[in-house]
Amino acid sequence: MWGACHPQDCDWGESVSNEVKKGTNKFELLWDHEFAESVITYELIDGKLKLTQIRSYKDNSGRQDISLIEYFIKQ
Repeated sequence: MWGACHPQDCDWGESVSNEVKKGTNKFELLWDHEFAESVITYELIDGKLKLTQIRSYKDNSGRQDISLIEYFIKQ
């Protein structure tokens, strides 16, 4: 996974989900960035990949937690 860091994009590294059931169309991965945690849910819906990210800041910066939904379509 890659993130939009400054001044360059950053590699978040790899994450593994041990709880993906065979035949499922949805799973979650967690990334801990020290200053924040990001939980991303990956879901296949009607041939589209839906990514839902919930980021919780834990650095006492006063930033509000965010939620972001993106859709990807194979072309």
